[in-house]
Amino acid sequence: MPPINVMLREMEKRILKSIQQLGNKLDNADPCRYDTEEREDFLAEVTQRCDDEYINLKVESTDVFEEVKEDVERVLNQVDDDVKERMEMMQDELDERVESIAQTTAVAAAEKYVKETLLNASWRIDGSMSLQRET
Repeated sequence: MPPINVMLREMEKRILKSIQQLGNKLDNADPCRYDTEEREDFLAEVTQRCDDEYINLKVESTDVFEEVKEDVERVLNQVDDDVKERMEMMQDELDERVESIAQTTAVAAAEKYVKETLLNASWRIDGSMSLQRET
């Protein structure tokens, strides 16, 4: 199927051509040339052609709108998928950072605890060390 803008341009050309042809026929029509029955047949033919062209344009415009709708849905789904993927990546990065901060904090707290415990350690007379912390 051709691109939407090409389809719409072609539809516009057809409409303008039909209007121009109808205008030419009306300008060149000689009222005395046809009798009443022939004029009615002529007008019926013009009406039928206009109706046919209208139906064709309506069908084509429906196709164009459906294609546009499908394109919009496809783009929206793609955007939705991209956003979900980006959010998942950001969540993973956040989880990694939180875990890294938690590990760093735990290591620092453990080092501080050990350091304070060792600084508060006392030697006993028998040469043993007491690691009891003073509270």
